[in-house]
Amino acid sequence: MKKNWIYEVIVTSGKNFINAAPMGISTRNFRTIKMKTYKTSQTYENLIKSRKFIVNFTDDVGIFFKSLKTRRIKLSDSYLKCMVTKIKYLPDGAEICGKIVDYNIKEEIELINRANYLVVESLIKLTKIPILKDSKSQKEDILENYRVVRKVAPKSKYENMMKKIISEIK
Repeated sequence: MKKNWIYEVIVTSGKNFINAAPMGISTRNFRTIKMKTYKTSQTYENLIKSRKFIVNFTDDVGIFFKSLKTRRIKLSDSYLKCMVTKIKYLPDGAEICGKIVDYNIKEEIELINRANYLVVESLIKLTKIPILKDSKSQKEDILENYRVVRKVAPKSKYENMMKKIISEIK
C-alpha cells in the first residue's frame, strides 16, 4: 500500500462479519485505515453499532461482484482486522477511521487501485475524439477520470499520464 492512495477492497462487518461490501480504503500511517460509508448502507449501521470490521484484499473481480449480490463472502487470505477509533459524521454518511489490530497479508496479492484502469479508459476516449461528432462527452469523461485519479493515486505516475492526456484534448 502507498500512503493516501485509495484501494478497492471488500469490507466485512456486522455479527460474525457476514455483511460484505466493496469499499475504498486509504492509510496515512499503515497503522490506521480510513473509509467513507453511506447512511443508507448496512455497513454504516454495522460500523456504528459494533465498531469493528475486516478489510479483505482480493484481486478477484468476481468476489467484488459476489459481494454486491450475496453480502456474504469467505474471508480473504489477506486481511486487516480493525477497531473503529473515530467516526466523523457527514451529511450522507460517515468517515470511519479504524486501528489495525490484527492482520494477515500474502505478498502475491495485487491491490486494486482504480488509477491504472482510468488511464487506460482515458486513452481509449482520447482516440475516439477525432472520430466522434460529439467529442464533448469524451472530453468531460477524461476530465472526470483525471479528478478521480488525483484522488485515488495522488502524485503518482498515473496522475502524470493523465496530465499529458489532458494536454492532448485542449
